[in-house]
Amino acid sequence: MERPAEPPRAPDDMHDAPDELDPAHPLGEALLLCREQLGSLHDGAAARIARARERRRKLGASAAAALAVALALGALAASAAGKMPAGAARPVAIAQIAAAAACFGLMGASAAGKAKRLADLARVERCRSAKFRFLLDPALWSRRGREAQDRAEEFRGEAQRIAALGPEGAAEWISTDTFPVVRTIPVGSAIDPHTVHTLMDYYQARRIDPQRARLAAEGKPGSGPSSIVTPGGVLAVSVAVVLAQGALLAPTHALAGAGLAAGLVALAAELPFAAAALAAWTSRGTTARERRRAAARHRALEGLSDRLQRVSGAEAIFRELGFCEDVLEAEGRDRLRAALEGDAG
Repeated sequence: MERPAEPPRAPDDMHDAPDELDPAHPLGEALLLCREQLGSLHDGAAARIARARERRRKLGASAAAALAVALALGALAASAAGKMPAGAARPVAIAQIAAAAACFGLMGASAAGKAKRLADLARVERCRSAKFRFLLDPALWSRRGREAQDRAEEFRGEAQRIAALGPEGAAEWISTDTFPVVRTIPVGSAIDPHTVHTLMDYYQARRIDPQRARLAAEGKPGSGPSSIVTPGGVLAVSVAVVLAQGALLAPTHALAGAGLAAGLVALAAELPFAAAALAAWTSRGTTARERRRAAARHRALEGLSDRLQRVSGAEAIFRELGFCEDVLEAEGRDRLRAALEGDAG
């Protein structure tokens, strides 16, 4: 039985409409080459990122539940000190150790793929950057000699390097600042003016406008949820309940050993609770900092976009398009740095 065909994607910065991929379109051949060289690389990495995020979400929730069970068992053992039925202490201790081990195992499994996630995040961003740097290179549109063919071969080599990108190469690319490129048209290139204006309209619609919209939304005060329910938050609530249980039951214990056990359970409960509160506070500061950064990038892109609409002449258009791409590539690297620092990928 044949697999049903996937519905066509809506055009975005990495997926073009069928009419744009038509060789008769001024940009058709170049866009076809971009899809051929980068399409599967980009889509495969994006799919892996989505799956990894879903796995991490599930593993994080499972780890929170496992640690909550471990703490609850510890509280049960402490509250029953001196009164625990014969033979019950060992099963409770084993169950507590198993729950704690499961928690650490799940946390480790969540962190194990961090390097691969980083490589995929960088691969997605590099595909996007490679596509538009290729399209915005005047040499690609030159009618002089082999300039266009040579640029296409250079692009194929870059796609191969992106395909081979590993964690070390991803970290190096993320940690490097964007290098501005001055795009000039060599004398005698005879670039078609209609192609240049088609390229400008395409870049505005497919690259600038979506990024402007995203940055405007991210830069608004109060953008995003003010409080997010996370596994850490669920764990904090569970720990608070365990702590309250221990506090209520502690007065019933007369033995010094029981009091010490209850104190240790309380300490174990307080530490992750404090860590969750600290993480939430840090996240609020990071969110505010990211909003300011997005707002600054949005203002820069707005200015460049407005200036682009006022220029005339092929060389001026290529120059302004290049400034926009430099800003957007730098913004993409910044997002990856933030993801790396906060392990938000």
